[in-house]
Order: sequence, then structure tokens, then C-alpha cells
Amino acid sequence: MEKNKKFIVCDCHSHALLLEKEDDDNSLYISMFERGFDGKKMSILDRLRWAFHIIINGHPYTDMIILDSDKVKDLNEFLKKNFNI
Repeated sequence: MEKNKKFIVCDCHSHALLLEKEDDDNSLYISMFERGFDGKKMSILDRLRWAFHIIINGHPYTDMIILDSDKVKDLNEFLKKNFNI
């Protein structure tokens, strides 16, 4: 059974989404993964954003997916392609 898949990394670099659609099913399967930083050094702006969020909320982003406009367009194209939206 072939699946159409899309893997999108969150802009906070701590999560990722896996979107899957079975060929014979009209449902969207969404998996959320917690990720590491892949050894990439975060920019000073990202570090400050994380620090500010932790100071205010007491924890890093744990239940949020942040997508920039390019990733939103990519997500939109995946949905249009697979669900005739």
C-alpha cells in the first residue's frame, strides 16, 4: 500500500510533523515527533527566543508546531494534492 508522505520540521527545531495519506483512504494521518538539534548551532536570535520562552513559561516549546510561510505553502500544496482542496 503506497502512502503519500510529507515530513515538515518545526521552525523551533524541536519537533517535526509527518503527514501521511493512504491511497485507498481519505483520512490524513498526522504524527508529531520530538527532535534534537541535529548538531546545528542555533542563531543568537533563536537562542534568545528560546530563553525568553523558557523564562516566561517555565519550559521549552513542547506542544506547539511553528511553521514559516514557506512550510505553510508546502503543507498547503500537500493537502491540495492529496485531498483535492
